Amino acid sequence: MFVWRVQNEKGIGPYMGGAWDWMDDEIKHIKSDHPPVFVDSPLIKFWMSMQSSERNLWKCGFKSREQLLTWFSIDELAKLNLQGFKVVAFEADEVKEGEYQVIFKERSNPYEKHGQSTTPNMQFANSG
Repeated sequence: MFVWRVQNEKGIGPYMGGAWDWMDDEIKHIKSDHPPVFVDSPLIKFWMSMQSSERNLWKCGFKSREQLLTWFSIDELAKLNLQGFKVVAFEADEVKEGEYQVIFKERSNPYEKHGQSTTPNMQFANSG
C-alpha cells in the first residue's frame, strides 16, 4: 500500500521539534479533526499496546492525497516546503488506519529519492 507523509530530509515530520509557524490556524491542528495518533479512535488500542521503543518504528501519514489535503492546506504545505519539509510517498507493508490518518512501517525510500519528489504545488492544486 502507498502512503503519503510530510517530512524533512531526515525523515522527521512537522509536528516534531515544536516549530509550528507553518500553520494557517494553530487551533485547527489541536482540535478533534487533527488528533494525535494515540487518540485517533481506531488506533488507540494498537498504539497503547506497544512499548515506546516499538512506537518509534511507526510513522504517521495518510492513505491518500485527499486525506493529506484534509489535514494540511496548500498554504501550509508551501510554508512547510520553505522549512525543508516535502510530501513524499512510501510503499508500506504494515499500515494501520485511523479515522484521520494512518501509521505505517516504511518499506521503501520515499519517492523523492527516486526523482519523483512531490512538492507543495504538488499537482494537488489542479487535481480533483
